[in-house]
Amino acid sequence: MNHIQDERKIYDERKIYDERKIYDERKIYDERKIYDERKIYDERKIYDERKIYDERKIYDERKIYEVACVRQNE
Repeated sequence: MNHIQDERKIYDERKIYDERKIYDERKIYDERKIYDERKIYDERKIYDERKIYDERKIYDERKIYEVACVRQNE
């Protein structure tokens, strides 16, 4: 039988700054005419007007330390 001894030390230091400015202006017009009599007539008029402003400032500082000591004894 194998005996595995796994000793790990994980240091995870993160500094995450997330500044988001999101403007989402949507105008969606959905005009549908659906006739279903074993024959399907699908008349769709879809208007999708979107104005999306996405200003993001993301700072991601990560310091990850992993110290692994793996021993395998048979």
